[in-house]
Amino acid sequence: MRQLSFSRSCFVILVLLGALLAGCGPKTTTVGVDGDSTDGTKSPYGDRHRAPLKATDLVPTEVDGVWGFADPDGFMIIEPKYAMAYEFSEGGITSVLGDDGWAVINMKGEVLVRPFIYDNGPDYFEEGLARYVDEQGKFGFFDLYGQIAVPAAFDFAAPFVEQRAAVCNGCVRVQVGEHWTMKGGKWGYIDVKGDVVIPLEYDEANDFVEGKAMVKKGGVSVEIDKGGE
Repeated sequence: MRQLSFSRSCFVILVLLGALLAGCGPKTTTVGVDGDSTDGTKSPYGDRHRAPLKATDLVPTEVDGVWGFADPDGFMIIEPKYAMAYEFSEGGITSVLGDDGWAVINMKGEVLVRPFIYDNGPDYFEEGLARYVDEQGKFGFFDLYGQIAVPAAFDFAAPFVEQRAAVCNGCVRVQVGEHWTMKGGKWGYIDVKGDVVIPLEYDEANDFVEGKAMVKKGGVSVEIDKGGE
């Protein structure tokens, strides 16, 4: 009888210990579109259910054919409503495709800028800057944190190469087969601060290569340096 009592006590202790360990383990909750988790607890969008999140903690998550962003525990932080969604960068921004086109958003889901669309997607970063287009169709640049680095003031801007970007005013987009190019207007160059370092006085302007760029003025092509000489 003493041995039986001892075994039963050990069994009870093991059961209690197992329950305690189970309660300490990780808990994963999936969240539906209405913000309710499957276990009945409330999970409004934007709530943080753990330590402060880094941007890279947010995971693009598909719900019923649309995309939002969830934290590592599965709680939806940004409502699923996008046709496409990229991963967040360390700078705290990402690009998403919504009903009104592509947008760069922050961790709160706020639209920061509307990126220029290149190769059917948001513009690539070159030398830490990417192009955006404002409501008037003017081109500018934003940085890796979604902040405006160069205000939109040009009818077109090429990507930065060697700290210079070719820009134009008065130019128009012309379709050439499956591709397009910019024609007309006057061209010059800006630096990464947005300052015009070479005046917009050329008929054509190409990217810099090893400190030199080919430009055309009055039908004559010449090579210039980064100072316009």
